[in-house]
Amino acid sequence: MIQALAVAKSYAALDGTMVQALGEVSLQVESGQFVSLVGPSGCGKTTLLKIIAGLQKPSQGRVLRDQHLVNGSFGWAGYLSQADTLLPWRTVLANAEIGLEIRQTPPAARRARVAGLIQRVGLSGFEQKYPSELSGGMKKRLGLIRLLSYDPEVLLLDEPFGALDAQTREFLQQDLLTLWQDFHKTVIFVTHDLVEAITLSDCIVLMSPRPGRIKTEYRVDLPRPRSLPDIQFSPAFQELHRQIRLDLQDDLCPGLAPAPSCA
Repeated sequence: MIQALAVAKSYAALDGTMVQALGEVSLQVESGQFVSLVGPSGCGKTTLLKIIAGLQKPSQGRVLRDQHLVNGSFGWAGYLSQADTLLPWRTVLANAEIGLEIRQTPPAARRARVAGLIQRVGLSGFEQKYPSELSGGMKKRLGLIRLLSYDPEVLLLDEPFGALDAQTREFLQQDLLTLWQDFHKTVIFVTHDLVEAITLSDCIVLMSPRPGRIKTEYRVDLPRPRSLPDIQFSPAFQELHRQIRLDLQDDLCPGLAPAPSCA
């Protein structure tokens, strides 16, 4: 489905020096897979996601979708950033319809598509409210269904729950798991939270400190469908969390503890 081939990114700092944000990164994501990118702050997770999305062009390398080049092409995937990008002058219903409106879907078809999604995420009764009248969790639910409304095959999610409290994050993680299972999307998800990454993912890609490169890929062999918090207390979950944490710690505090093998 998606291939990043020897993708690297450098940029000029304000003082004129060149900063290499990404080393050569090669990554393959299969159709329907849920992949999380984790790693130290500043390792290039968001940069890689933006390059895949087409929001930035790589300094070198290529991004392919189904063997077709998509470098610098935006709009082929649904992208949800850390920041709130809802339009404050539009209602919940009007925000949810934006993608379909841009694609010139007739109004009746837009409403029919969006109505079901609004009900699915518990926003029924808020259709005529504005973003300023919603909680943080409700805004994120609206952001997700705005993507799902125009049915992209791929969702690129950049720490969408990072600013929320722990309880709201858990509710939204379960919502995202349910939506992913029902709609069979391919997801690339950036997070700093290892618990979140293991809970959601089929595969976790651990990146090294800048310049970011792929250090280790972990397969998450936990049964689906997954239910929070039961899955998080399983021995397999705890062991995988321990392994990834040690691997990450080896970069943040070299010599403090040995990293596990990558078998």
